[in-house]
Amino acid sequence: MMKRAFCLCVVACLLGGTSAFAAGPSLSPAQVAYLKAETRKADEGFIRDVAMSLNIPAMTVRRAMPSQGRITDPVARLIAGLENDLRRPLNDDQKQRIRDADQRYRQALADAQKAARSK
Repeated sequence: MMKRAFCLCVVACLLGGTSAFAAGPSLSPAQVAYLKAETRKADEGFIRDVAMSLNIPAMTVRRAMPSQGRITDPVARLIAGLENDLRRPLNDDQKQRIRDADQRYRQALADAQKAARSK
C-alpha cells in the first residue's frame, strides 16, 4: 500500500512537471496497462536496490516508504523511516545510495512514460 502511494507520488511529480505530457493526448487502455506494469517493475527495482545497498530486507524498505499525500520529499521521508525502523542513523554513503536509487527509479518511470506513448 505504501509502496503504491510512493510510486503514485513520484509519478504525479514527474507528470505534473512536464507540460508536454499535460498537453498530449490521453493514453489508450493498452498504454495505461503497459505503464502500470512498468511502474510496478520500477517500484520493485527501487525497493530491491535500496534493500541490497543497505543489506536489509525488502520488507523493511516497504514499511519505511512514506504514506500517500505527503508534501515532503519522499526520499527524505524514506531515509527517516529507515533510520526509525533500524534504530540507527544511516551514514552519508548509505543516504547517497538511496538518492541514486531514486534517480534510477525516476528515470525508469520517465522512460516507461515515453515508451507507453509510442506503443
